[in-house]
Formats: sequence, structure tokens, C-alpha cells
Amino acid sequence: MKETGTFEYVSMQIKILDERSLTNYFDENKEILKKAKQKCTTSKEYLEFRENFFLNAEVEFKKMSNEKKIQSINSFIKSDFLDFSNSSYFALYHVGLVSPKFKDIEPRDTSKRKNYNSIDDVKLLNTTKIIFHEYEREKDGEILEY
Repeated sequence: MKETGTFEYVSMQIKILDERSLTNYFDENKEILKKAKQKCTTSKEYLEFRENFFLNAEVEFKKMSNEKKIQSINSFIKSDFLDFSNSSYFALYHVGLVSPKFKDIEPRDTSKRKNYNSIDDVKLLNTTKIIFHEYEREKDGEILEY
């Protein structure tokens, strides 16, 4: 985007999903994950539960054809990505990218200004740790993990 000049005024979210959330098992049983998230008190506890939960979906995922995987991706409800409480069930990592010029005109954005000239400027955050408030934003906008 920087090379083509389309990164001038940009604010976007990128989420990396667990591929096993494409399975029927996940669709039919995601309420179990929602209930577990309510009961867990730390991200570690929830991540362990979620990993065991997804082991049941792994066999199904491995048997899925590429066509079925693509069909499942295309049928994903896009609005689920916007609701952070929903996406925490299937999103592994999250990053927000905000161009320097956009930051200049957006007073509510308290994140650190970055030029994105290096991969080090992109910090993937564990979605579950975000939900459990295990990150803290410093006064300079840098995000630190507890």
C-alpha cells in the first residue's frame, strides 16, 4: 500500500483466524467456547480450554477439501469480525494499522505513531489476552503485556 500511495489515510484491523473455526464442529459447538470464556479468569486458562476444544475440530478440518475451506471462508459472517467479543472465539491474533497522516487527523487514536518501514512496527497482539485485559497502553502509546 505504501508503494502504491494508498496508505496515506488508512486505519485498518487485521485478524488472524484459527483455521479450525471453518469446521461444522466449531459452528455447532461455539456456545461451549462462549460459556468457557465466562468461567475462565485468565487468558492462559481460556487458551488451554480453547486448544482442547479445537482438537475435536482438527480431524474434520484435515478432511475438508480446499474447495470446502474456501466455501466456508466465503460464508463467514463478516460482521462477526467487527465485534471483538465474538471474534475472540476464532481470532488468534489482532493488529491495528494506522497511517501517520490518519493519526494526525484522528484525535481519539492514542496509539504510538509508526511509519511502518520495518516489520518491527507491526506488533501482533494475542486476541484472548486483549479480551482478558492483559495488555496496557503506555502514555507514549506503546502497548505492553502484563
